Amino acid sequence: GGLSADEISEFVESAGGWDLGPELPGLGQALRDVTGGNAFLITELWRSLLDRGTMPVADDSSRFARAVAELGSPEGVREVVSQRLARLSTATIRLLELAAAAGPDFDLTVLSEDGLADAELHAALEQAIAHGMIEEVPTRRRDYRFTHERVRRALYDRTPGLRRSELHRRVAEGLERAR
Repeated sequence: GGLSADEISEFVESAGGWDLGPELPGLGQALRDVTGGNAFLITELWRSLLDRGTMPVADDSSRFARAVAELGSPEGVREVVSQRLARLSTATIRLLELAAAAGPDFDLTVLSEDGLADAELHAALEQAIAHGMIEEVPTRRRDYRFTHERVRRALYDRTPGLRRSELHRRVAEGLERAR
């Protein structure tokens, strides 16, 4: 299940040497929300925040929380995601890029008519699940989610702007068809 918000708060306090008082639990939760408690992602995110000069300050914790929310993918996360993608088929990468544009959770029916034949779509979906990129949402049929928001964000960030626009258009068309 990953580190809890309290454990992340403890990390922030000991790694930074800051006493944030009542602001600390909120910062721990913000980091938990974007990393799922994954220790590697927390460490990479923390390094990126330090590299940007964004330090948590007790009297301006909102600045730090904003920086966490606005931070793109740390280089270490992008490298790991790129290595993982290199082992996937082209169809799986296309599916994941489209899903990344759709958001952290997505309905397969919105993505299913993206030019992939059913067999190819299902093979791509199975490969993405097998490699731990996405998982099925157990309570909803045909709904999936990225296993970590930072993985989704790294996928999204590595996609060139023009391609992102195209992906967003295709997601919008899929949503329109699903209505």
